[in-house]
Amino acid sequence: MKRYIRTLCLMLSTAVLLAACKDDDEWETTLYNDIAITGFSITSATVYKTITAEDGSTSTSSTVDKSVSAIPFYIDQLNGKIYNVDPLPAGADLTKLTCSYATKNNGLVYIENPMDGSWEALYVDQEINLSTTRNIYVTASDNTASRKYAVTVTVGDGQNKSFGWTRMADNEKLAELTDVKAVSVGDRLVVMGVKNGTTVVYSTTDGNEWTEGYAGLGGSASVNVAALDGSVMVLDGTTLKRSDDGGMTFADVAYTTDGFALKQLVGANTRQDKDQLVAAEKEPKPAELYALTDDGRIGISTDGGQTWTAEDGVTDDARWLPVEDVAFCSSPFAYNTMTDYVVMVGNRQRTLTDGAGNDAANEGANAVVWRKIVEYAPGSKDGKWTFINADDTFVYPLPRMKGLTVAGYDGRLLAMGGAGVGGSDVTPYGKLYESRDGGITWKDSNIYNIPEGFDTNASSVTMAVDGDNRLWLVCGGTGQVWCGRP
Repeated sequence: MKRYIRTLCLMLSTAVLLAACKDDDEWETTLYNDIAITGFSITSATVYKTITAEDGSTSTSSTVDKSVSAIPFYIDQLNGKIYNVDPLPAGADLTKLTCSYATKNNGLVYIENPMDGSWEALYVDQEINLSTTRNIYVTASDNTASRKYAVTVTVGDGQNKSFGWTRMADNEKLAELTDVKAVSVGDRLVVMGVKNGTTVVYSTTDGNEWTEGYAGLGGSASVNVAALDGSVMVLDGTTLKRSDDGGMTFADVAYTTDGFALKQLVGANTRQDKDQLVAAEKEPKPAELYALTDDGRIGISTDGGQTWTAEDGVTDDARWLPVEDVAFCSSPFAYNTMTDYVVMVGNRQRTLTDGAGNDAANEGANAVVWRKIVEYAPGSKDGKWTFINADDTFVYPLPRMKGLTVAGYDGRLLAMGGAGVGGSDVTPYGKLYESRDGGITWKDSNIYNIPEGFDTNASSVTMAVDGDNRLWLVCGGTGQVWCGRP
């Protein structure tokens, strides 16, 4: 339902809101433009629990927990944020929550559809999906003002949640590399890095035995790599190359652009559930390949890199695009099936102004985070890249670090990096940062931590998730290889 539905609702509401009866024939109606959300709570949640029988078999049960209504939510009126102080119980399904709210002066409340930005009326005890941060709006009864709030709900991890790291055999050849970057294609983990000014390629299926691949790439290629539909794509200078055999050989890809040059190959969406469409004999939308351009835009290709156009909707925030230490990941989007949540992080220019010649707030301390929601079912709408604006009110931004790397794992985003850059003074590879709200806030994780014994003297570190749900850390400079899984 589009935003113009608000107007109809407001017209109908004016007849009943705050009306005082003067006599049998005369009524007086008062409309207000001073509005706010003054209270918010989750009234019920579906909670799943795993039950282990004496024979070791497991089963899952679910209950509707209404006690969650006692969990307090904090409303930051200044910055327009609503979040729970204590987490919901472990196992709570954030896609099936009901909520209650209170507003000042009977404001009308709407929730934004993250797929297309449209507004829908939000009713008390209506089932909604809050598995990712959602925007809600309260609109004045006289239709002259509205306020936006970003609602974030967190859930406990549970005592039975576990994750462990296994150190694989250290590799002397990987220890010779700098600027390493890994992608997962098929059953192989492909790692690229720089040695003596050129990019070399190694791949593995188990993290212990490594195969050396193609050796004819320039020094900039190692950070210009993406996995696209089982192939490895590389931007080698201005030449786009493709490997269909896990990095053993590469072939040039002839391409055209809409008046720009490709500056940085970023990544590609993974189309997590495309097999569902293939089984239904429906052709899914093509995968999208992304690159940063020389004129400060995001380029997109939907034909394997042959044709490039500029992404719409980026112009207003284009100055916040990263220019170095760019990292990318694509993972399933909890809000909708056959949809990817695509994230790009990195560092912006060393000198950045607000357009009027003034230094921009927080320029020196925080990384930039961009996201895109990509639907690939037939007939679905095209998503757009959106800048997540972490201003100086953010308590938990992603620090600005050298050699950023990011991965989507278990419904969360994980990031790490080396030494702090600019105004950031973080310890190199000191921690894994976890985001449960799609890249808005980044906190220490009590599950996913730097492995014990991890050598922080690494020259660079890359993180990737393979098809078996294994989380990999591969370290240039030290040759350490770590595999993590539940």
